[in-house]
Amino acid sequence: EVDKITGLNIGADDYVTKPFTPMELMARVNSHLRRYRKFLEKLTPKENVAYLQGDNTLRQGLERMRAHGYTAVPVLEEDGSYLGSVSEGDFLWHIVEQNGKCGMKAQESGLIRDLVRPGWNPPVRVDAPLDALLQSALVQNFIPVVDDRGAFIGIVTRKDILQWAITRAGCPKSALS
Repeated sequence: EVDKITGLNIGADDYVTKPFTPMELMARVNSHLRRYRKFLEKLTPKENVAYLQGDNTLRQGLERMRAHGYTAVPVLEEDGSYLGSVSEGDFLWHIVEQNGKCGMKAQESGLIRDLVRPGWNPPVRVDAPLDALLQSALVQNFIPVVDDRGAFIGIVTRKDILQWAITRAGCPKSALS
């Protein structure tokens, strides 16, 4: 029993004790796969997400955010790993700290990676339990999703999570508009 509790407390999704039947094992695996498929259905894949590279200049970042109309975007390393996210406020505070050097030309020397705040808008792993995703959605408009190597694979938006929950609760479609 102690092993079971310890395993679950340190992050295991499930714990199977001996003896078990192949049918029980397959049922548990299928249960987890169903949960992850529902999660992945809400994932906006990387190729459909506006993101910045850590080595982009601040000017490039401002131009990209403006073009897409987003207030915050993920930032990736060159190898595709998630570095963090930046928001309009990060750009604003950078300009204030630069004594008001706010022209676009002045933003060509700084890098996006210098704006990333450690721990802000942390990612979840693709195999994270649903409750971790919901906890993140309480404080983040979008949740970056990474694979087991930390590579960015997409985002899940708070709006998509809420729509999923409302639909799952059986609310009529008119409640979604």
